[in-house]
Amino acid sequence: TKSDHYITGVTLEYSPRHWLMNRLSVGYDYNNTNDQNVLPFGYYRADLGELWWQTWAQKLITVDWASTLNNTIGDNFTSAFSVGAQMFDSRNETVDVNAADFSGPGEPTMMVAALRSITGDERLRVVNAGFFFQEVFGWKDRAFITAGLRVDGNSAFGQNFGLQPYPKISASYVLSDHSFWPKNLIQTFKLRAAIGESGKAPGAFDAVRTWDPIAGSIISGNPEPGFTPAQLGNEDLGPERTREYEGGFEMSALDGRVGADFSYYYQRTFDALIPVTYPPSQGFLNTQLENIGKLRTLGYELKLDGTFVRTDNLEWHARMNYTTIDSKALDIGGQTYTVNSLARSYVVQGLPVPAYYGKKVMNPNAYADPIIEEDQYLGSPYPTKIISLSSDVTLFGRLTAQALGEWQLGGHLLNAVGYQNSRKFTYAPCYAAQEKMRSGDLSTVTALERVKCSWTTGVRDYDWWVESTDFFKLRSASLSYQLPTRFVPGGKSASLTLEGRNLLTVTDYQGTDPETTDTRGNLFSRRDYYVFPQSRTFLLSLRVSF
Repeated sequence: TKSDHYITGVTLEYSPRHWLMNRLSVGYDYNNTNDQNVLPFGYYRADLGELWWQTWAQKLITVDWASTLNNTIGDNFTSAFSVGAQMFDSRNETVDVNAADFSGPGEPTMMVAALRSITGDERLRVVNAGFFFQEVFGWKDRAFITAGLRVDGNSAFGQNFGLQPYPKISASYVLSDHSFWPKNLIQTFKLRAAIGESGKAPGAFDAVRTWDPIAGSIISGNPEPGFTPAQLGNEDLGPERTREYEGGFEMSALDGRVGADFSYYYQRTFDALIPVTYPPSQGFLNTQLENIGKLRTLGYELKLDGTFVRTDNLEWHARMNYTTIDSKALDIGGQTYTVNSLARSYVVQGLPVPAYYGKKVMNPNAYADPIIEEDQYLGSPYPTKIISLSSDVTLFGRLTAQALGEWQLGGHLLNAVGYQNSRKFTYAPCYAAQEKMRSGDLSTVTALERVKCSWTTGVRDYDWWVESTDFFKLRSASLSYQLPTRFVPGGKSASLTLEGRNLLTVTDYQGTDPETTDTRGNLFSRRDYYVFPQSRTFLLSLRVSF
């Protein structure tokens, strides 16, 4: 794999008067990647060799303009009126080629192969543009009210959709500015609340009917061109709209040594974008995005930050984040929508979005024949609670140790690797149960093991392999040392850092990794199916400032 990534941008600011500010930012992001997978001439599985080659290029152009008019009204009131516009132009190009049967040994190219084919050529361009208005009204630098409106247009909308407006309003109040506030205990305390709407656009071609080109039957030695149905299309496809209500507070105490930030949020999603599988009899096998019903998500976030020790030679900081997520399909017309039947992923009214749904063993831990019920909730593909802890310790102002750990609870994953290997008798967690079933002694084989580890065709099913993914991961740990400047002539500062990532995973999940999935890019489907989990990596870096 070879990648070239270039990012640049320019920002212009102009203030003809102290009360008028103008800003224009333009950015350009270019990323080009070449991937090659080579089986050389003489390879044991392909004697004459094979070559797969993919080129992928992305160009992203962003333009952001904003002007703000500041005004002071009397001694107590302030106003800041802003107007602006944004544009995102994303372009992707991907080409896939295959080659096989090389003429001889050596580093192969496409031209030394007897068989050459182009298997993919995709070009996508999506333009999203919008403009906004915003007014921030302040009183005594203590109370603030913000009202705004954003209007977006997107090239991926269906023909029956135009510009989409998204309003917002928020307020905050600093209680700790009052004389009655006990500043000796809590130095700052601010309340805040907000309500607003946002939109999520569909993909580039999700609204249009598409067809895949194919080579038909060969007549007189020449292949005939043709096409097959790909995507159904939907002229009424529009953005997914989410209205969110949020409230919370921010505070600091003990001279800034302790800080807290709490938020409660409630989201209602209208016209949710969900990939739906339609009957194959219509001729279209791919899923089609549809604006379906109403969803809701609620939860809260708590952030705590503390400095436990602060001396000339020792500082110790720690942070904790606690997040809960509770989603549910409120109204989808009472139907059950299939997202991915192979991944057992569905949208079901009254259940989390998405949900694993199917057959369930009702007595999993009993030493008895399994009791199986159809159309049962099997679990949420995503966690419902996330807890992260991080800490850093600095000695003598030079040596710093940092660590970040995270718990994710309430999630599930379809362990398709376990399913496939159990039927080949190569899955270690099933060895004991399969040996007992061979001998005919089922007295110590649970009902769940009898279906999961069975080699009988009629019993095997993906449904039994939806497993809990509760886990703890040590995300990262690092050790950094600020080098004395005498070791870097002409330098202002220098640091040497050793960092490790994905260092430890503790879980009862029996697949490859509780976070892996072979359906990346599809947030409504997760499956552990022959995908390498995230690697454990180590990074040694030297940073110098001049």
